[in-house]
Order: sequence, then C-alpha cells, then structure tokens
Amino acid sequence: VSQVTSGPVLGYYRQGSHQVIPIASCAIQEEENNRLLRFAQGFMTRHQLTGYNEKTGRGSVRHIMGRVGDHGEVMAVIVTASEKLPLADLWISEMRKLLPEVVSIYHNVQSRKGNAILGKEIHHLWGKKTLTSSLCGLAFEVSPFSFFQVHKPQAELLYEKALAYADLHGGETVIDAYCGTGTISLCLAQKAGRVIGIEIVKEAIEDAKKNAAFNHIENAEFYAADAGEFMPKLYQEGLRPDVIVMDPVRAGCSEAVLSAAAGMQPSRIVYVSCNVATFARDAKILAELGYEVKEVTPVDMFPQTMHVETVALLTRKEK
Repeated sequence: VSQVTSGPVLGYYRQGSHQVIPIASCAIQEEENNRLLRFAQGFMTRHQLTGYNEKTGRGSVRHIMGRVGDHGEVMAVIVTASEKLPLADLWISEMRKLLPEVVSIYHNVQSRKGNAILGKEIHHLWGKKTLTSSLCGLAFEVSPFSFFQVHKPQAELLYEKALAYADLHGGETVIDAYCGTGTISLCLAQKAGRVIGIEIVKEAIEDAKKNAAFNHIENAEFYAADAGEFMPKLYQEGLRPDVIVMDPVRAGCSEAVLSAAAGMQPSRIVYVSCNVATFARDAKILAELGYEVKEVTPVDMFPQTMHVETVALLTRKEK
C-alpha cells in the first residue's frame, strides 16, 4: 500500500524497486486474494484512509496480506505502521458483509523501516485464529506467521520428488535441517522411522509440534535451534541419519549447516531450493565435503515469473 496525492494505491512493487504499481488482480494469486485487494482499495478510498509512505514514514496502512486455506477460506491481515488500526470496527463489519469467504481477521503492527512485511506485534480482531490447509494428505494449521507454500498442486509435486529422492523404506532416521512449520518433516515421517526437524524460529517449531499432533504423527520431533550448532551435538550423542533434507531460505545454507550435514555422513542429502544461484554455491561446497549432485528437478512453483523451485539429490562420493 502506498500513499500518493490523489489517495491510496494498492498493488505490488515494480521489479527492483519499492514503487507500488496499482492493480485490480494478479494472475498468480488466488482469486480470493484478488477480491481482498479490491475490497481494501475501495475501503481505504471510501473512508479516506492513508497509505504508508516509505520515504516520509507517514501514513497508516502498510500491507494487506491474505492467506487462503481449504475450501477457499481466507485469513486477512491488515498491517499498519501505526499502533492502532484506524476504523477497526468498520474493517470487520464491511469485510464480513462484502467478503463472506473471510473467516479470520488480524491487525499487525510493523513500525520499522525496511522490507519485512510483518512486525512482531499482532492482534486477533475477529473469527478463527488459524486456517486449515491440506497438503499431501496432511492437514496443517496456518497462522499469520506460518510459512506455507503458495501453490498447492506444485508444492505437492515438489514434496513428492523430495520423498522420492529420500528413498525411504520405513526404518530410516531423517533430519530436516530447515523444517519451518513441519510440512516436509511430516511428509517424510509417513515413510521414515524417525524424523528430527530443526528450525531457528521458535514460533514455527510450535506450529510444527501442533501440526504433528493434529495429524497424529508420533515419529517426528522438533527442536528450536540453529541447525549448524545442533546437528554436531546430535552426532556427538551417537545419531547417524540416513538422509538429511534441507529447504533453506533464498540466502541458502550457512557453511556451518553444510559442514554439519556432511560431517554426519548421511547416504543422501536432499536439497530443496528457491534460489538456484545459492543452491549452486552450496552444491559446490558440498562437493568439496564429499557429496556429488546426482539429479536435479526444477518445479515451476510460480508460473509466469522467473522464479523456480529446485529439488536435488546429492549422494556421498565413493572413495
């Protein structure tokens, strides 16, 4: 959301800038999110609400975030630079009237400058606190802070390929080094003997534990820790994983995580990447540590964009 002299503008950033391009719909968004965008544009115009100005730091409404769960249910998160949400009661009443698919409304406060969408302070305004979203036959509870793949059919293809590369037969021990809210971990747990999920974000680990309980999965355990520090401790305690799965953020893996993963000497490493450049860098490091790339599969997770997800199988080099 941006503020110009004629009123608020809602849209997406122009590539390589923070200039907001006004749009009424986006071809790679769920249609429920397009309706939410159009509602917010109309609401702010009708009630003369100001958009946030990055340069001056003035204005209120900063982002409108929509999450779509099963059966088209929507969670709306209104992000403001201000501590209070102007016209909060009107936001709720008009959204309920004009967008019946919205079942959950939050207000998030992000007063810091920068490109982080959500701030730490959040207020539940109305409706459900979580959405349910299904993936690969499992059900996940999704909160405003949860990471969850945006393109369900392609995410399922991605995870199926990751499982195929893991080549599990029921008794293996698997480490998921960047487990997030446990999506890949719980898929792995259906075919492995034991899965250990590691994630530095504590809130994500809490979600992962809830998702394991929600799906009655008892052979997955989750730890809030830095994988680069935690995996050597597991190794010292005698843990010998058969497979290590890594699905890092765009910046890729830290060298500490790569060293720890190779040091545990799994027979396979499955690397899921949303940035082929950092994957190539990390694959070179893993090659120096004794692991060679056997196969790479790209998955077009974000159609009509340059971005692609990649899942790769690396195996220990024979000496």
